Amino acid sequence: MSKRPLSRIEEQEAKKDMDVMDDSDFVEIRSAHLGSTLPPTNDSHEMDPILGRKSSKCRRVYVGNIHPNVPMQKLQELFESSGAVEKCQIIQNDKSVSYAFVDYHDPRAAHLACVNHNQKKLNGQAIRVKMAYAETHEIYVGNLCSDVSDNTLLHCFKRYSCWKAEVMRDKEGLSKGFGYVSFRLKENAQVAINEIDGKWLGRNQIRCDWPRKAPLSND
Repeated sequence: MSKRPLSRIEEQEAKKDMDVMDDSDFVEIRSAHLGSTLPPTNDSHEMDPILGRKSSKCRRVYVGNIHPNVPMQKLQELFESSGAVEKCQIIQNDKSVSYAFVDYHDPRAAHLACVNHNQKKLNGQAIRVKMAYAETHEIYVGNLCSDVSDNTLLHCFKRYSCWKAEVMRDKEGLSKGFGYVSFRLKENAQVAINEIDGKWLGRNQIRCDWPRKAPLSND
């Protein structure tokens, strides 16, 4: 079954969710071409017929809010519908899958994936898909109170120059009790772990550590 073109409102919502993208790198994706085969291009400086403007060289997308029961193969098959996938890696902590990175061979396929798959439901839970332009270092923050918001978590780590904080939530929007904080510099992330681990945030002592990589499985 072919995908229907996105409405103007849906396109605007998809673009709004791509907050990792710099304004100078943002590429407007034309809905008429969504789900189509990417045409070959020999000059990266030419106007791309699908993206409408000069495309970024970024080939990686970030996938957040993944249900813990979604297997690697299912996730990769979904993203292969937008183009050839070079690598798919799920990051998890304590058996709770939180996010993944998908690398494409073609940067235009990565942009298409952001529009094709953002807010798509996997196992009843809407995933969030964004371009992963800059290198980022994320730390795991656990034992959060149920009322801790993204902004509260961000403020807690602000002195360490973090640029993003996200509390993981279930499909009802309830906190899962943990989240992730992103840093541009690995050194800042490590200092934050050393100094914040075991400190109180609200009613709970929070735990900070590097996230664990999900083990590969043949199941």
